[in-house]
Amino acid sequence: MLPTSAALVLLGVLTCGATAQSPSTIGGHPFVSWNVSAPHVLILYHGLGNPVEEYYALAAHFGSLGYAVVLPTDCENDVGLLPGVVVNWVESTVAGVKNEFAKGRPVAVLGHSMGGGAAMAAARYDPGLAAYVAVHPAPILSGKPYALPGIAPAMTGPILFITGTLEIIDNVGFTSQWTAKNAYDKAPSPKALINVIGHGHMAITDGSFGEMEGTTAAYWLDCFARKNKASCDWLTLDMCKLADGKSVNGFEWCEHAGTAPPGSVCVDNNTYVGACPNYYNCHSDVEVGCSCLEYCSYDKTCCHGTVAPTSSEAIATMLVEPLAAIEQ
Repeated sequence: MLPTSAALVLLGVLTCGATAQSPSTIGGHPFVSWNVSAPHVLILYHGLGNPVEEYYALAAHFGSLGYAVVLPTDCENDVGLLPGVVVNWVESTVAGVKNEFAKGRPVAVLGHSMGGGAAMAAARYDPGLAAYVAVHPAPILSGKPYALPGIAPAMTGPILFITGTLEIIDNVGFTSQWTAKNAYDKAPSPKALINVIGHGHMAITDGSFGEMEGTTAAYWLDCFARKNKASCDWLTLDMCKLADGKSVNGFEWCEHAGTAPPGSVCVDNNTYVGACPNYYNCHSDVEVGCSCLEYCSYDKTCCHGTVAPTSSEAIATMLVEPLAAIEQ
């Protein structure tokens, strides 16, 4: 049984409060942290203008899901709007966390608003992290001096973009659902985008962690950072599921693209059949019925030479046990 939205939220409430661990300094930056000895590290980047403490409950929630969460508390007020500041912040904090805190543990990033731009900056300037999640992001802040065409390097994956249908009302459109969609379109696989009906800019900081915003982020991290097959299957088979033409998860938009494992056969542009040990959905440029021969390549007699984009990365298929505490 896969974890549900309610189970994920309840687990966070029951197992971990919003009180942070003792403050620390990592890479010259002030941090607060949760569950510091966990085997997977999550850097949480805050937004602009609102108190950093508003993110403590979200950090504690992901700590309760088994991550060592570190939250840098600097880059406050309006300093993040200055050219290149967010990118410099990200490069310095990621390096510090990897060298001084993670020490070989896998590192993922999740950020909101300005922090969503920071997550995108990490995907540009710090490739090879376990996973990236950009929540209601400000893409313009993800490059030097800003993320303008022809200036910023391309992003890497696996990256999840989260936005909401009321986002365009917030922040004069700088973090609109359309900028999130444009960023998704330009990102390499593996990638996904959800646009949650009725959600505004601050949804993920509410008491339910934005409901499907927090839940989908948890699945994404569990799949790619912890290689949990059950969560990978949810992303492929259930995240964008429709009933009577409507999203069962309350999304106005839901898109994803990844790589198909050896031996799988595309049923349609987003699902496959086969006895493969991991999910990685078929690329949208692969014809229905194409057999996947290996990561990023397909049966050319079926696909007429279609090959997955070179930016797609082969991802290890090592599996771990599902989230035991949630599946009880």
